[in-house]
Amino acid sequence: PPEADYARDVDLLLPHLKERYEAPAAPRVEGLTVFLTGATGFLGAFILRSLLSSGRGFARVVCHVRARTVEDGIERLRGVAQDRGAWDGAWSESPARVEVVVGDLAQPRLGLSDADWSLVEETADVVVHNGALVNPILSILQR
Repeated sequence: PPEADYARDVDLLLPHLKERYEAPAAPRVEGLTVFLTGATGFLGAFILRSLLSSGRGFARVVCHVRARTVEDGIERLRGVAQDRGAWDGAWSESPARVEVVVGDLAQPRLGLSDADWSLVEETADVVVHNGALVNPILSILQR
């Protein structure tokens, strides 16, 4: 049988498809708020940096941090990110692009207070769940 000329078929078909189909619009990221778990982990610091430095226009990242107070959580987040060369001091200037809520992923509703749960529920457009159990003793005992 003669060889098929697939390229010619595509050239014939393409003009008809363009009339009927439109490429989907690019997803909107400008002004979005991201809820990020695991921000104080090794990968989390780089995810945070990527979200806020990508030039894609994410407005704010709300970071879930295991800490006693918000202030302790902010210090922990800043310290971990600075140690990895992933912190930009401008993120915490007014208006702050990084916000911390304290909690525990192992607890119901991520251990968040009612106010923090409402904040996340009402403002988060995207969730990046990067948190994990990192206790090496527990992982050995569970084998």
